[in-house]
Amino acid sequence: MTDKEQKLREKRGALIKEMGQITEGDNFNLEAQTRWGKLNTEQKDLKAQIEACSAQGNLDEEMRRITPPPQAQPGATDPTATRENATAEELRLAELPENERRAIQIISGAEYRHGFMGWVRTGERSSKFDGLVREVRAYTALNAGSAGQGEVTIPIGFQRELEIVMKAYGGMRRNARIVPTNTGNALHWPAVDDTANQGRWLAQAPNSPVQQTNPTFSEVVYNAYLASSDQVLVEVQLLQDSAFDLEALLGQLLGIRLGRLTEAAYTTGTGSSANQPTGILTSIEDDSSPNVVTATGSSANDGVAGNTGANSIGSDDFESLISAVDPSYRVGAKFMAHWSYVDYLRKVKDKYGRPLFTDPTTGELKKIMGYEIDWNAAMAPTVSGLPTASTYSVLFGKFDKYIVRDVLGMTMVRYNELYMPNHQVGFQAYLRTDGQRLQQKAFSLLQQHS
Repeated sequence: MTDKEQKLREKRGALIKEMGQITEGDNFNLEAQTRWGKLNTEQKDLKAQIEACSAQGNLDEEMRRITPPPQAQPGATDPTATRENATAEELRLAELPENERRAIQIISGAEYRHGFMGWVRTGERSSKFDGLVREVRAYTALNAGSAGQGEVTIPIGFQRELEIVMKAYGGMRRNARIVPTNTGNALHWPAVDDTANQGRWLAQAPNSPVQQTNPTFSEVVYNAYLASSDQVLVEVQLLQDSAFDLEALLGQLLGIRLGRLTEAAYTTGTGSSANQPTGILTSIEDDSSPNVVTATGSSANDGVAGNTGANSIGSDDFESLISAVDPSYRVGAKFMAHWSYVDYLRKVKDKYGRPLFTDPTTGELKKIMGYEIDWNAAMAPTVSGLPTASTYSVLFGKFDKYIVRDVLGMTMVRYNELYMPNHQVGFQAYLRTDGQRLQQKAFSLLQQHS
């Protein structure tokens, strides 16, 4: 934790403490409510700064986390045999083929990253890495490009940064199960539902017949749809003269673009008809009996008769969402909603004016009925800070039962000549991906009533 982050946390803690003192007081009048609201706005601004500092720290740490594989001693068959305290990363690398371990050693070095920056600025790739490009294609999605319109190359570190940014932006990718594959062939994934079946007691009489009850099998087919970041045009002068970190800039721009695009598809995508993943909300809507719960609202909590299921959310709605999911999928489940709904839930109060879902001592949104809540920018937002009638507001489920399939990884293209008449160079990132729900009973959805 940096000194700046520590100071921000201390300042926010003081604000939250004062908020708690106000709500615990006997006179929660209009002046006190106004003061509480002002403090709440300030602490949320500080929280955003803290999260930004923390996220940047995590990104920096991730970029430094590439560990070279342990070196085997002569005569040793296990590369980790001489390392008593081998890390999980070292153990993972030890299981990789020799060419991939060698690639990681080279790409994680400063020389390769310097070569990548040279490629960004000039479009020229060192011949030293040509063999590596072909060697690790199946692992890093590197390709030998043409000498004309564009070339393709991307180091592992940069690819990881793109993935980190996408996860940070999108709740679905952050929580779903990611399955990487080396080819884009259709991936047939069998699914089974045996939740309605059980064994049976047999009579002790001789020759008691044995009954057969087969589980219900189905299949989900994952494709490889092509997602594009669109092009980023950069002046040649800027590429040649810039002193700032172009690698970080491209990682942020392209990662967020792909994050927005894929997050929307993993949430509300319409599937093969539109050459995109099938979103989790779309899957629920398309079920013959959609697992959708109609909101009743917060009037039972705050005593306000006007707070109905059309414009509010109460504790009973969360209970109903949980009950709608099969118990076998509740362990590790989460709630998910647009970030504006997360902010709305901070303001929901009980009959005594106390925050219902927020810890008054920390100002943090508590676990709701024992489950965490995460945000998803692709879900429906509130309108003027309140839930909107007939919209889907909160999703609940075990998100590793939604599978995201990635092919190879990111591919980045540098357009050397196409935009040169304007003295510009184009950059573009691609991702082949798909996403579909694997288990129907693992998710439920809250809808505000009309």
